[in-house]
Amino acid sequence: MTTEGKNIVNAIAEKLRGNVDKVYSKIETNLGVFYLNDVDISWAKAIPLGAIDYYKCEFINLIQIVPSDEFLTIDVPNCKMPMSHECNRVWSKFDSIYPKDVPKNSMSTTNLLALRGAPVPEAMRWELNEWELFAGAGPEVIKKDIRVVPLSTMIYMIIHLNRL
Repeated sequence: MTTEGKNIVNAIAEKLRGNVDKVYSKIETNLGVFYLNDVDISWAKAIPLGAIDYYKCEFINLIQIVPSDEFLTIDVPNCKMPMSHECNRVWSKFDSIYPKDVPKNSMSTTNLLALRGAPVPEAMRWELNEWELFAGAGPEVIKKDIRVVPLSTMIYMIIHLNRL
């Protein structure tokens, strides 16, 4: 998790601390507005595998932290819906579309514009597991808009959204 991600989780945890009985759906922090969503059981059974093993239970109740619309990208699933639901795009198709000869730990450096569905006319593979896929020319991408995501996210866009 990035430092920014940790700061967001810590800011939300601080808001919730001491208010466990209060129901939150929207939390405003100095890092932005976030929403807390219930999570479908399919996610609760698949995501916290170590915790499920440790506590010897079938699932762990989870809450999803969702950014405001201006920060939503294609890789943010709707965990209120089952993992297999078509609205979960990248997540619902991962096993069926991922090329078997590409290591699953491959990462892609990309930009927010690409993660919001813009065409990706530029792709570069630097190392076995390191790719760059930008919407627009790579040298012109604003540093604050750069993200590193699993290559599977970008493969989904290429195959299902015809964005390359």
